[in-house]
Amino acid sequence: MSNTKLKQNIKAKIDDINSKVLSIRERLSKEENPDDELQKLLLQLEKIQTELTEKFDTLEANPEADWDEFDKNIHQSMKSFNQTFTRAGTLFKNS
Repeated sequence: MSNTKLKQNIKAKIDDINSKVLSIRERLSKEENPDDELQKLLLQLEKIQTELTEKFDTLEANPEADWDEFDKNIHQSMKSFNQTFTRAGTLFKNS
C-alpha cells in the first residue's frame, strides 16, 4: 500500500478516536456525579489519543517516515483504546 493511502487510513483511525474521546467527554460533562472509574478511563483514552496523534504528527513532518511500521504498530493501540472505550460505555449504561 502506498504511503499516501496508509497515511489516509491512519488519519481516519485517529479521527475516529478523536470523535470517541469527545463523545465520552461530553457524556461525562452531563453527569451530575461522574464516576471515578469513568474519569480514569477517559484519562486512559486521552493518553492513547495523545500518543497516536503525536506519533502521526512526527511521521507527517518526516518525508522519509515509515508509515508501514506505524500502521502495523497502531493495531495494539487501537485494541487497547477500543477495550477501554467499551468499558466506559458499559459504565455509562450502568449509571
